[in-house]
Amino acid sequence: MQVAQTSVGGAPPRPKTVLVSDFVLSSDVVVIDRDLVARLESKLGNLPNDAAKAITAKRVNDEVVATIIVILHYEAGLNAQPGSDMETTPKDSTLVVTGQLHAADQGNRTQRNLVAFGSGGGVVADMTVSQVSEGTKKQLLAFTAQTQSGRQSGASITGPAAAARKAEITAVLTSKSSPEVNLSPNLEAQARGLGRAVADKIVAYAVQQGWVNKADLPEPPADAKPAEKKSKKLPVAVAKQGGSPLSPNTIPCDAFTKNYRGNWYVKGPVTLDLGSAENKTLQNLEIPPKFFTIGGVDLYEAIQKKCGSNQRP
Repeated sequence: MQVAQTSVGGAPPRPKTVLVSDFVLSSDVVVIDRDLVARLESKLGNLPNDAAKAITAKRVNDEVVATIIVILHYEAGLNAQPGSDMETTPKDSTLVVTGQLHAADQGNRTQRNLVAFGSGGGVVADMTVSQVSEGTKKQLLAFTAQTQSGRQSGASITGPAAAARKAEITAVLTSKSSPEVNLSPNLEAQARGLGRAVADKIVAYAVQQGWVNKADLPEPPADAKPAEKKSKKLPVAVAKQGGSPLSPNTIPCDAFTKNYRGNWYVKGPVTLDLGSAENKTLQNLEIPPKFFTIGGVDLYEAIQKKCGSNQRP
């Protein structure tokens, strides 16, 4: 089911920001991952059953949210990030994505059976996409998405850029303070498959509204393009007067510009050291706030701090 609403004047304006909210889990959905709990307990000791369920449910939620964010960013050029409409200011042109997970239709039973997420085909997401602008929230789209059976949903991120996209999902998980222990492969595949199913419908709507332009799409990362000439290499450290080295957080401001969405962009290739990471090469990359963490340092904040005046001409 898909319901779209548009303003009297035609298509709604392209949002500046897309906030993907945490999901609400209905009481008829349980999330079970014994492998994850066993790995957690090997680090933390025995966990109460309720705590184990809560941690597992959070990790599943975060996997779905992170997958949606990465796909919206790279396949629709939208500035997607975790959040909710509670974080928007009255004049923001913001799209808010919310969802609820519940068991697939069980008829008119007075007592509904519990369904385990990841069991295949038993969990449905009811999704709402709304736009918040000047203090008014208007629903634009409502639809349902469902987990796929088996491991086929693991193909939520494919193609030559798959490794980079999966790394970006990990970066979003880190920004959400998600539990560091990974889900079991099957449950992770189910969660990311649901994220793909949700994101595909939002991307299709964005295309329909004319929000997606080729110029807005980030270019493929370095691992998806043919090898180019040797990248520009920065020195690991430059000596100060007196012989002591500078911080390795060296960022070449002339390589970064800010686009109209307020995100930093690097054409590159450029190689730098940041935080605990060395020889990190960036190329054809758009960098929104709180999206990429390199060597334990938020990349956007590091660039903003050093190159804040390097705006787009």
